[in-house]
Amino acid sequence: MFLETIKSDAANMPKIDVEINAKLESAIRRFKRLNEKTGALNKLRANKNGFEKPTTKRKRLKAAAVKRTAKLVKKAEEQRNASRSKFLKERGTRAG
Repeated sequence: MFLETIKSDAANMPKIDVEINAKLESAIRRFKRLNEKTGALNKLRANKNGFEKPTTKRKRLKAAAVKRTAKLVKKAEEQRNASRSKFLKERGTRAG
């Protein structure tokens, strides 16, 4: 089962292009960084046994919801600050 998961997720694994004269260490560093960003290795590890406990699933979904909400709040705050500074600029006063 685990081998099937690896085969099916192989298309989603990050890939890097390595030049002929490039150092191997830098290529490995780039690959590790890219792998960390995409989280492909964590997905494979999480899928290893094919079962996630309900409490773990709830915790993961809750963390994703909190992260998503924080992102929306930050975006709304940035838009509000941008419109406020634009209004104050048009009015001729300084922000603050």
